[in-house]
Amino acid sequence: MKKSDRPARWTVQTGLLGVVSAAAIVGVQGLDARWTRWIGGHRWPQAVKFMGRSLFEGEGFGGGDPVVLLLLAAAVGYCIAWKRPGSRMGPLRAQLGFVLSSAIVWALGLVHALKWSIGRARPYEVLYGGDPFTAWHEFGPHFVSEGVYHGSFPSGHTAQAALLLTLAYLLAGAFGDRPWGRSAAWGWGVLSLCLAAAMGMARVMSLSHWLTDVIAGLFLTWIGIHLTYHLVLRVPDQTAFFRRAGRWPQAPEGWELRLSAWLLAVLAGAAAAVLGIRALFRPQEPVFVLLLPLGAAVCFVSLYMARGARRRALQELDGPGE
Repeated sequence: MKKSDRPARWTVQTGLLGVVSAAAIVGVQGLDARWTRWIGGHRWPQAVKFMGRSLFEGEGFGGGDPVVLLLLAAAVGYCIAWKRPGSRMGPLRAQLGFVLSSAIVWALGLVHALKWSIGRARPYEVLYGGDPFTAWHEFGPHFVSEGVYHGSFPSGHTAQAALLLTLAYLLAGAFGDRPWGRSAAWGWGVLSLCLAAAMGMARVMSLSHWLTDVIAGLFLTWIGIHLTYHLVLRVPDQTAFFRRAGRWPQAPEGWELRLSAWLLAVLAGAAAAVLGIRALFRPQEPVFVLLLPLGAAVCFVSLYMARGARRRALQELDGPGE
């Protein structure tokens, strides 16, 4: 096999992440209810309280606040990088756009699309409310008409905590050529995974999520982050271009956020289509059948627009203008 024909390292890494996540979910699913019940019965109240509170809700500093602070800093830095390319934020523009896009598309879009379309009952609803237990791959008893915050699979808090991994990618991409850069990236990556695992365990302790919800929240977000970095935004290629040319590839201002909005619409359309299919089997919600063609149309159009926006923004990477 020629070197040029070999799969890129990031594709192999993504495949390994997929295999590990699938093995973890499948390995736990047979013991999901039993282990979740046991962990909930041996809860650590201090950990549950800390991970559940938020400084931004007037409850004191909590486990999810580092992610919020990271996203706020990334948003400010991203605006400065576009408005003032010569500032210290200028060389970080692609990395900052990657952080924000990962949050919008995966921790917000994918997580809620799955929650709404699957509608899995939470542990406390099953143990104390009489709802049926369903596996992670089955449709649950909840439907979007009952409220958009229903749905246990996957864990949104765990996905949010996993967003701290984006900072590890930022450190490796922007400062990986410096002696301390790669070590800092690996160290932060391990710390991020530990925090995400701690957040997930706290959610299981509070009986807000099943173990498989937590595993899915972590790995789906991590896989999404990896794909966004290497495939969707091609951050390493953009960074290499910047170091050669002294500027970023020419693209519309804020294109990463526009692309993220289109991808968010793709996920929303897919979720709507699945809800329309579910409505076919729910006589009490016949009007939601209309979501099937509407969601499919939104998904198709948004995907077309997203591909066009990405192609226009990244075309200079592969052109003679390098």
